Amino acid sequence: MHPDKRFVWTDSDAMRAFVRDRSFGTLFLAMPDGPGVAHVPVLFTGDEQIAFHLARANPMTPHLDGARALFVAQGADAYVSPDWYGLPDQ
Repeated sequence: MHPDKRFVWTDSDAMRAFVRDRSFGTLFLAMPDGPGVAHVPVLFTGDEQIAFHLARANPMTPHLDGARALFVAQGADAYVSPDWYGLPDQ
């Protein structure tokens, strides 16, 4: 994420609500042969714990137990041109 403090989101309740509303995201996992990525449906099973579905046949599945992973829930997508900022030399 961009390190600019204007983009830091610290409201945990709002983040959980966002994930609940989206119920879908991208799971990233380091595997022996390289990075793995899968789109997964997700729900919260506790304040700091999520559950997701991944097919048994997915190459990531055997590497999940005990692994550290990254889950990303994304909102609406669109391209923002650097011209939007109204700064020269963008």
